[in-house]
Amino acid sequence: METVKINLKTFDILSRYVESHFGIQLPLHKKSMVESRLYKRLNALNLDNYEDYLHYLFSPSGKEELFQFVNIISTHKTDFFREADHFDFLKKIILKKWTFNQIHGNLFRVWSAGASTGEEVYSLAMTVEEFIKKEKQTNMNYHIIGTDVSTEVLAMAKKAIYSFDSVKDIPVDYQQKYILKSKDKKLELIRIIPELRAKVELKYLNFMWDEYPIQSMMDVIFFRNVMIYFNRETQEKILEKIIKHLKKDGFLIIGHSESILNFKLPLKNIQATIFQKE
Repeated sequence: METVKINLKTFDILSRYVESHFGIQLPLHKKSMVESRLYKRLNALNLDNYEDYLHYLFSPSGKEELFQFVNIISTHKTDFFREADHFDFLKKIILKKWTFNQIHGNLFRVWSAGASTGEEVYSLAMTVEEFIKKEKQTNMNYHIIGTDVSTEVLAMAKKAIYSFDSVKDIPVDYQQKYILKSKDKKLELIRIIPELRAKVELKYLNFMWDEYPIQSMMDVIFFRNVMIYFNRETQEKILEKIIKHLKKDGFLIIGHSESILNFKLPLKNIQATIFQKE
């Protein structure tokens, strides 16, 4: 099959659908990216063009293809301890404040609202685990929820298997405690230890839903480098729903390239990308 192009009408229908159902913007300059990513699906489904793909996608028999489609058009750039100052703030400020104010036995809850392939949730788990050990908070317990709209990346996050290259972003002393290396050195793979994996719950979540299936109130919500995929109006609506699940005085942390300036939200600015619920 020769390389197939998406005509503007079909791309417009796809982009409108993606924005209305998932909130993700697909401007025209991303057309070639969408073409290259969807081309494999044309081959897999033995379809001749993107018009046929569109017809299949919206048909009753294409229900499962919607998950494949979202997996393909979603962007999943992430690293362990990305924007490391946020993890320092968690350890030095938030966790110390929490342990000072809480009675023993309470559960510290964190939500990673764009979990992707899991690097963020396991970075959070390592950070909390280190705090517990260094501060001798032996009675402290914690639970981390990670959510994403892509079933593919959630499956990867649950496996918690990563390449050797990804380890470079994890502090050396953490590597010795929380990482298992593959016995087969040719594979060049690592895995997060079971004790940390047990602290993490991973769930499917679409930010465009009216309500989110988060049962508990959170002490901290990491919502980093996700807003860039939504328009300003959608960003504010999503944040309104997200912070409903944040405790009073709980912390919201966003990405360094993001801003919630002029949003009418019950949040006070602590640092450039760190906010506390009023």
